[in-house]
Amino acid sequence: MHPLKTERLVLRNLTPDDFKIFKKLYTHPETVKFSTIFQPTQHQIVFTFETSLNSEFCWIIEVDGKSIGIIHLANILALYLAEIGYILSHKHWGQGYMTEAVRAVVDYAFNGFNFGRIRAVTMQKNLRSVSLLERCGFVREAAIFEADYDGIIADVYYYSIIKS
Repeated sequence: MHPLKTERLVLRNLTPDDFKIFKKLYTHPETVKFSTIFQPTQHQIVFTFETSLNSEFCWIIEVDGKSIGIIHLANILALYLAEIGYILSHKHWGQGYMTEAVRAVVDYAFNGFNFGRIRAVTMQKNLRSVSLLERCGFVREAAIFEADYDGIIADVYYYSIIKS
């Protein structure tokens, strides 16, 4: 598959050479402080990487040739419904990169594959992610207190965006 491009970014599929950046992103304490895997084991990192490597809906986010994050669609149901997830190096927060990446992936899913709905789940205390989703047109559908958030208990918001 060819990469997705925005004004400043290139989103390209993972290659085996991306394991080092993948591991760095998923193990940096600041970057993963709102993640469900706070201290992943080597086995979890390898398994997640190998799963992501085989997905056409998982991209490395690059700016000026440097890998700074990952964005993906998961839990895909009949090429209609998917869940978006992302992680960005904390050094690049607040620069609009993830806004560009989310918009590019949503556009690709809706117009390239005719998905009808994309959802997202984020911790309520992750104010950057809440703001990002709302800025990208996602609508908050629910607030759940003490929810199961991939194996941890957290207060979460459920968001979605619909093609129409």
